[in-house]
Amino acid sequence: MSNELPEVKKTIDGIEFTTVKFSARQGFTLSAQLLKHVAPLLEGDASQLSKNVPLHKLFASMDITGALDTIVALMSTTYCNKRRIDENEFDRVFSGKYTTMYKVLAWIVEVNSFLGEVSIGDLLAKQVPNTMLTNG
Repeated sequence: MSNELPEVKKTIDGIEFTTVKFSARQGFTLSAQLLKHVAPLLEGDASQLSKNVPLHKLFASMDITGALDTIVALMSTTYCNKRRIDENEFDRVFSGKYTTMYKVLAWIVEVNSFLGEVSIGDLLAKQVPNTMLTNG
């Protein structure tokens, strides 16, 4: 049996992205970091994940440096047009394309099932105005 995890591909805003699931330990660590940023919005009620939580409240509650480090770490097993998204590539790929960045992050979270059956993609899609989602 191969130790390699299968690749998952998706075209987002006309750009080809490829990712693989994180190893169990790395995924657990990233999941905990992600929940650390989302938890203040939930006020102890996990059912709030399926409700409308304004995106601006999510970002307002985050430690920006910690959040950025988490975002870059979440991208670490993802490739854009066959180039791994490291810190430099992150800047190149997402400069001026923040809505695309949100969509890719939501997809990575879904691929890794970080929030169980709750789809962060659905959660984020409700928060980003439709014009941003289509014009990213």
